[in-house]
Amino acid sequence: MQNIILNVFKSALYPPTEDQLAVIRYFFNNLWVLRIFSLIILLLALFFWYKLIIKLAGKKVSLISCLLVSISPTFYILWLTCPTECFKIFLLVLLVFVLNKNKNYFRRFILILGSIYIILFSFLVTKERSSFVHKIGLNDAKNEIIERFIAEDSLTDPIKIPLSVKRIVYNKYFIEYKELVNEIIPFFDMESLFFQEVHPTEQKSIVIFVWPEIFLLIGGVYLLIKIKDKKINSLVILMLFFSLINFLFDPFITFRKFDLILFPLSLIMALAVGEIYKTKIFFGKIFGLVIVFLSLYGTIANYSDLNKRPDFWLDNRPYFYEFIFNSIKKREPNNFEKIYVTSLVGKSERYCKYYLTNCDENKFVYDSFGLEKNKPGRNTIYAGFAGEFIGTDFKNNINKDWLALIKEKDFTNIEIKSLRDTIAYKFGNNIVVGEIK
Repeated sequence: MQNIILNVFKSALYPPTEDQLAVIRYFFNNLWVLRIFSLIILLLALFFWYKLIIKLAGKKVSLISCLLVSISPTFYILWLTCPTECFKIFLLVLLVFVLNKNKNYFRRFILILGSIYIILFSFLVTKERSSFVHKIGLNDAKNEIIERFIAEDSLTDPIKIPLSVKRIVYNKYFIEYKELVNEIIPFFDMESLFFQEVHPTEQKSIVIFVWPEIFLLIGGVYLLIKIKDKKINSLVILMLFFSLINFLFDPFITFRKFDLILFPLSLIMALAVGEIYKTKIFFGKIFGLVIVFLSLYGTIANYSDLNKRPDFWLDNRPYFYEFIFNSIKKREPNNFEKIYVTSLVGKSERYCKYYLTNCDENKFVYDSFGLEKNKPGRNTIYAGFAGEFIGTDFKNNINKDWLALIKEKDFTNIEIKSLRDTIAYKFGNNIVVGEIK
């Protein structure tokens, strides 16, 4: 019975992410204890969201809004893989709920406090920085101006324009403005929000809302304009602003940059669903119910595909490290002098400590290795990409005879696995774990 359930819900078998490994020691080193905790704090966030909007929009709209958030594939993947993100959402919703109780504090401090909290959180949880943060400084703008001047001056027959005139068009402040606007515009990208399953750029992310729900959004926006409820409008605008701040400063994948937008958009769509329930117009009710049905069907279909093909939707790096360290574990690592584990796609040492009981610093080497010209050491395990064994290719087209070439280097007991995604460009999609006695 357990195997049947796990075959249906393959995403439940997804290995731990770096985000989870950073805090898993506080949860008995148990992945599911951490996941359950993440789910609980997300449900608490929903509870405070419900309490926040029940007085503004009524019980039905509040329940529908919470339901729309909870059935989103993004909600599911957040508690399954992103504990720090769950904690961030919980604290922000709690902050809005607490400060909203006092109108004066709500008006004076919540916008500033919420923004500072989101920005500080993004800086504290990771050393990575978003492209927006990198572009706030003028260095990128200066470099772009220099590149433009060099490109124009290197033309065979350049048009001579005085430098002072050039600087009117090409100045660091204009370039800075252009770059920052380019970072903000994707926040209004409906394709990432509602059409992720058929996204034209095939970007790697999770579905936030399914495409039929965009009609609920349109209907909800119309109702917001029509009813002119200042309290609801203020809350929606506030949460949209926080969502924008999160989008700009969060350095992670698309669905994480957009996770806060679940709340304001769910409230807008809940207004539309509530109106469908109340309306006495026959055609309007039928059309609305069809949209609701298609939205539910689309959500169920996406969950089904998510569990059939988790490697399509989810980051392949945890699969990479799961395979590598499970393979090393079977080889009795104590019998080898050195074990090389590539560091091309993540913090290998963190994964080692999760999968293996003993990660001897004198034995394990967490670094990329190049064996194309170098001779591998004896009594050693090598674990990495095929390109690290036989050489890289700038188009990621590794020699089709890569396995035979690896065997020619005297490797034995070779285990291989092919990843769906390219996570280390130029090194191929094949993982190799081999040993030399």
